[in-house]
Amino acid sequence: QLDDSTTNNLRNCSYSSSTTLWPTGFIPYCMRDTDPNDDGVTESSSWPDCYINSEDKNCDHLNFTCVTDSLWSTTYTNGSFVNTDWTGVGFGGSNLQSTNFTSAVLKDASANHNNFRFATFLGADVSGTNFQHCDFRGADFTNATYTYNSIHDDDGTPPTDWKYASFGITTRFPDGLLWTETNFFFDTTTNDFRGMRLHVDDENMTGFDFTAKNYSQYSYSSFNRLVATDASFVGANLTGASMWSLSAERANFTGADLTRTILRASYNLQEVVLNGAVLDGTELHGADLQHCWLLDGTDLRNVQYDASTKFHGCRYDNTTLFPSTGSFDLTWLIDLSAPTSSPTVTPNLSFLLSNTMRFDDGYINNCFGMGMNLASVVYYSNQMTFKNAFLESGGCCWPAGAVVDSDGNLLEIPASDDDYWKAGRNLVYRVDGLYPNGTYVFHANGNGSVSFAFDVPFRVVPVPTPPSGIPMVVSSPSGAGIQITIEETSATDPVRDIVFQLQEYDNEPEGGSPFTPLFVNA
Repeated sequence: QLDDSTTNNLRNCSYSSSTTLWPTGFIPYCMRDTDPNDDGVTESSSWPDCYINSEDKNCDHLNFTCVTDSLWSTTYTNGSFVNTDWTGVGFGGSNLQSTNFTSAVLKDASANHNNFRFATFLGADVSGTNFQHCDFRGADFTNATYTYNSIHDDDGTPPTDWKYASFGITTRFPDGLLWTETNFFFDTTTNDFRGMRLHVDDENMTGFDFTAKNYSQYSYSSFNRLVATDASFVGANLTGASMWSLSAERANFTGADLTRTILRASYNLQEVVLNGAVLDGTELHGADLQHCWLLDGTDLRNVQYDASTKFHGCRYDNTTLFPSTGSFDLTWLIDLSAPTSSPTVTPNLSFLLSNTMRFDDGYINNCFGMGMNLASVVYYSNQMTFKNAFLESGGCCWPAGAVVDSDGNLLEIPASDDDYWKAGRNLVYRVDGLYPNGTYVFHANGNGSVSFAFDVPFRVVPVPTPPSGIPMVVSSPSGAGIQITIEETSATDPVRDIVFQLQEYDNEPEGGSPFTPLFVNA
């Protein structure tokens, strides 16, 4: 019959793993095993440092409170500690993956730097437990008791007990919810995780909105090898985040803070939107950012890059901040700068013009005034000349030598090593978001398929389209515009007669004016 005092007073005793018989469930911690090989042969062994290997052992209902500060760097992988009492015990730096702590008491325990992946804390008492730097990916804290101030400090500073602990997309918090749903560490006064860090290495989060529920503080979080195609990081704080080998084609980082973010070897960042983003010390060695967007004050002055970094085809303007050393090669980038002077508009005639017509901030090439020459019909003009927006699409992506018929219809799409500068790709409304939102309708004849991207969520539609067309919703016009790409066509029945227009124009009788009322009235 052993109690806590007896257990504690057995420290530094010697025993033989092959001959000493202990009560059921008893663990001979802090003792010297004279038969470490369990072969009946007494051997010399050093005194233990109180390291315990209890892998796959059932230690339910044991009381560990008598061994405070003696269980560091232990291994309890797959162990069961249901209803155990760990009050005040120190067992940091341990491997406790898939361990069951259901209804256990870990109050005021020091459990920092532990691996708790897939561990179970159902109904456990973790009040005041020090969980700093712990790994909680896949852990379940449903109905666990915790100290409120350890998560929500009254002075607004990061918490102490859970600081730097990491969680993943399957971690369940005391309310039983996942991180995208829980209020565990979130309130109306902040938009971060109270010092905790998201850890989504090797996950697939295609199309995910990382700023949903107003979350935006992802500093020092881990996104290594994450697939985040078409994801949104708009306005997110990604300072110091690790994004090795990130695959995030067409992801939106508008206004994001990427200071000291590691994006090394991110082989697919093509067409990402970095408008207004800060890349101070951002590591881009080996990153492929071809055809990205660098408008609206994107700050690249202190970005880290080398010859393996690909910026081919990226778009910039006169607000983009490049490195001052002059070593940044702009040869293969596209300048979308607008003149800095503003045209004059007669105030009493301005009512004739839609609010999509800008005259106040220098886009002189993209608008026109009364009594002035009209702007060219181009994809970056907000003049809105034609009801069919495709008539204003960019022909810049039809390479020389493309095979077309007498009407200019593409007859074949040649193989290309460049995924962007290829035959069949077009841009519409690259006008800083100054075009109408709403439902647009797409029509086309021929045999093939057409894809849409950017302001229209990515999709591929077959051609020919039904007589009523295919509706496309543009909810938030942006500087990216709308990308329309002919993915497949036929030499004998090419994709042709493309129409992309607002639904209100689509409902009009055939044979009417091809021009928008805005253009005609102005």
